[in-house]
Amino acid sequence: MQGAIYAWAKNFPAKPFAVRDLVGGENGDWTGTPLFALYEAYIKHGECDEVAQSHAAQDLGWIVKNLLNNDKRTYVNTKPDDVNHYEWVGSEP
Repeated sequence: MQGAIYAWAKNFPAKPFAVRDLVGGENGDWTGTPLFALYEAYIKHGECDEVAQSHAAQDLGWIVKNLLNNDKRTYVNTKPDDVNHYEWVGSEP
């Protein structure tokens, strides 16, 4: 996730991102990626596909929030709608 965040900051400087920008839409199929384990854990506990997807996405949101809070770069959290958006505001490399 950190690599995806850094790539976003490089390619879209000063443009806020949401987690769904990085791993949703065209990138929404997590099969074969480490993120699939989040979804799979809910399926193994008996959740239906829709619930497993929702909870896995929420878990990933918390993971990204923690990652950004502990990153060497400085990010601000903006919330233009119901989804958290983040923007790199520092001058760190």
